[in-house]
Amino acid sequence: TLNLSLVKIEQDPRDVETINDIFRVAHTLKGMSATMGFGRMASLTHEMENVMEGMKSRADGLGHDALDAPEVARHPELERGRRRHA
Repeated sequence: TLNLSLVKIEQDPRDVETINDIFRVAHTLKGMSATMGFGRMASLTHEMENVMEGMKSRADGLGHDALDAPEVARHPELERGRRRHA
């Protein structure tokens, strides 16, 4: 479901229903991973939530670069998380 939603949002960054679907998946993954002690996964899914919030707040959505996994993975918050868990 997440994979298909990400493909859909690349095609239409303003699709609020799909944005909400991705947000719910990220929120669930964040909670589950944090509960089980997977801090890096919790940080990544928290960032996914932030991206989806940004998409909801912009009338034109976000550009494709916001959905680029390598770009998201280099986010400063994730870098801090990597150093804490290394």
